[in-house]
Amino acid sequence: TDIAVLVTDMATYKPVLEYVFDGGRQVPYNLVDSSAAMESIYGQAVLALLGLAAGDFTRKEVFQVILNPCFLAGVRACREDALQWLEWADKLGIYRTFGETPADDSSAPAPFTWEQGLKRLRFGRIMDPAGPAAATAETTESTEFYTFDGTAPYADMASSDSRSIGQFCAVIEALHTRLAPLRKGEFTIGQWRQRLVSLCEQFLGIPPERATESYVQRAMFSSLEQAEHFDALTAVDTRMPLPLLRELVKSALV
Repeated sequence: TDIAVLVTDMATYKPVLEYVFDGGRQVPYNLVDSSAAMESIYGQAVLALLGLAAGDFTRKEVFQVILNPCFLAGVRACREDALQWLEWADKLGIYRTFGETPADDSSAPAPFTWEQGLKRLRFGRIMDPAGPAAATAETTESTEFYTFDGTAPYADMASSDSRSIGQFCAVIEALHTRLAPLRKGEFTIGQWRQRLVSLCEQFLGIPPERATESYVQRAMFSSLEQAEHFDALTAVDTRMPLPLLRELVKSALV
């Protein structure tokens, strides 16, 4: 019932094979010399989510997740949305961590964090970045900026799109809320699998043009379920940290 197609160089023939088999979306197939961890966009999305949970929530780590087509499908956004969010993050000076409080002022958001960047973007929607004086005819060319609650509002032409700003803020805050508890958590394989399933259901989807990614999705969770059964047979409380889970998931993406 299985048919093997042998090629002399996988790197050369892989695009052709994917074009033929993905185009019909009816013939399941597997590339023996290629792993889902390397080639599957769904596998890459899962590993990127776990990497983000283990990392410092840097701009690079966040957008490795956001720009993945499976993530965009899951949150119902398009690549143009994601590129606009990346531009905002760059202009807002967002670098790393969601939000930490400076030691000298417990009420001010730390600079270069997602918290301060999103706060500036939201303030820019409801406030004039040049201050109240900008509304008068005599000061229409004023370039002096003001702050509110220690935060300078940010606005540009694209920030007039309230839908895009709202979705951007919601996505970042949801990622932080869901991933932060995982960073230092230690759970059994079964508990990790439940959390991973919930995470993927919330953030990841299968793009219509990449229907074969569903095979990777099912194979990964099937492998984790088998590992859970084997773990249950040992009757030992084998809890593992996040880095070990990431390696387990990587081994399941074959």
